[in-house]
Amino acid sequence: MMIAGLVLSTGGPIIRNIDDASGFQIVFWRSVSQSIFVILFLFVRNGRNTYRAIIDIGLPGLVASLFLGLAFFGFVFSITNTTVANTMFLISTVPFFTAILAWPMLKEKVKSVTWLAILVALVGVLIMVSQALTAGRLLGNLMGIFCAASTALYVICIRWGAVGGRQIDMIPVVCIAGLVAALIALIVEGGEVWVSTNDLTWCLIAGACQNGPGFMLYTLAARYVPAAELSMLGLVEVIIGPIWVWLLFSEIPAFYTVVGGSFVLSAVVGLSFWTMSRERAP
Repeated sequence: MMIAGLVLSTGGPIIRNIDDASGFQIVFWRSVSQSIFVILFLFVRNGRNTYRAIIDIGLPGLVASLFLGLAFFGFVFSITNTTVANTMFLISTVPFFTAILAWPMLKEKVKSVTWLAILVALVGVLIMVSQALTAGRLLGNLMGIFCAASTALYVICIRWGAVGGRQIDMIPVVCIAGLVAALIALIVEGGEVWVSTNDLTWCLIAGACQNGPGFMLYTLAARYVPAAELSMLGLVEVIIGPIWVWLLFSEIPAFYTVVGGSFVLSAVVGLSFWTMSRERAP
């Protein structure tokens, strides 16, 4: 799950290299390349059983695909309408949405140590948001929250598919989510999805090298890790994302960003060590 967060953290810098494509055009090509990457992986791994693997995701997988596809729009439109740091901070609210929804929907009790980690991370988010949520970027901030809520519902649905110990391969969800997002973007754009060579290249990289592999790892992790802890470990993306922008685009994080990020990182590391020690216990 932490590796998934690291891979997904490259989304902001990749999109920053896109010049003229609209948000819907970015989502279309990003989602198409993502779906192609995932379906090729499924064919290599499952061969003739690929069709059966897709069918087996059932209703939980289909609903998860819808929410994940919607989250793609939230991420892209947040990144293109506010700073990368703002988007990352807003995505860090996923654990809060997940913990609240997992309790009534999955009857998945949130452990005390997870609540403690969430509270520590919340302090860090509040510190960062107090500095980062600047005026005049309402759309970007709202879409960041929309992305977080949609991602939380995606996590809940993946966990729903694993209820009762069912070992269902949910990786096809990532492929279907890309198709859902691409179809919505194509309809909204009225078929006008052609972009420049530079923009197309970066969109394809975003789908095949970032979104596809990242959410495949995310989906695999969701089979074994409780929902609230899953989204907490994914906060690695929130920490690393602004660092990529700093290194590649000289966007220096503010003081409050560093302080708040330290709280969030401490919560992620602490929870991950606690989880590993619990799994090793007799």
